[in-house]
Amino acid sequence: MVAPVSVDEFWDVARGLERAELVGGQVVELVPPGFRHGEIAATISHLLHEYITRRGLGAVVGETGFILSRDPATVRAPDVAVVLSARVPAPRPFLIASAFSWATRSGPSSGAPRTKRVNLAPSRWRPNSKLDGPA
Repeated sequence: MVAPVSVDEFWDVARGLERAELVGGQVVELVPPGFRHGEIAATISHLLHEYITRRGLGAVVGETGFILSRDPATVRAPDVAVVLSARVPAPRPFLIASAFSWATRSGPSSGAPRTKRVNLAPSRWRPNSKLDGPA
């Protein structure tokens, strides 16, 4: 078993990985989802965005890190999440464009969104061999 990673340590490590989450103090690298998964996630995101923003209820985000627990350390990034207005960070984090991805300077959000997690493909998990030490 690899030594548990804290939320702060995870944020530093995750910047060097394509996609990862922290589950019970262990870094888990995610396999990129397939086309159909992406299409369904985009459709759900679009429908939620239309509903939530038209009513001024909050924000809809995708692949955003949420700190669910600090002990054991858990940061999850659902495909789509609704964050109600009272929980939207103020001021909102700004985005930095790069050739390959978008990132915020604020790091993961504290607390979970007040909706159920939408993860369309739990099979995309695999242990992070870069961080798994000798057995």
